Amino acid sequence: MDMLTTLAQDENFKCVVRLPAAKWKDGTAEDYLLRFFAFIEKYTKFNHSVKDFLNEFAGEAAKAPRITERREIFYRTFNYLARSFPEGLKTRLGTTPVNLFEGVSVGAALALSANEQLLVPNDTTWIQSEKMRNLTTGATNSKKRVVGRIELARDYFLGTS
Repeated sequence: MDMLTTLAQDENFKCVVRLPAAKWKDGTAEDYLLRFFAFIEKYTKFNHSVKDFLNEFAGEAAKAPRITERREIFYRTFNYLARSFPEGLKTRLGTTPVNLFEGVSVGAALALSANEQLLVPNDTTWIQSEKMRNLTTGATNSKKRVVGRIELARDYFLGTS
């Protein structure tokens, strides 16, 4: 948990994630990061309850922290995302919804693990596409939608979508 607090202060993370000022102080940023790490490692095992999923992951991570490995994934991913979204990953409202964050950040991390030489995309309008919107609005915590938004983002970053 200390690692999440430290990483939430990272400049690239703050460039990508746009939250109201109060949300930076109430643990929201750390929650986003917990989701990032949990979904990278276990998104295919997600089964509807976000709270249970995150609690289970946090318990496992406390027993086997793998801090160096997780920090490397974080820094590589958010360096890439800050270059991809220099104005932030946001909707028309100017903030970063958690479901969009999950899909795009985890998708980018997976794409980078498949190809460390990923180019920064010229076009990021796909985050506003109907396909992504359908996976990030409404009943968003079904396994199908979680997997769908992560893999859609991964495939866009890899250029296969």
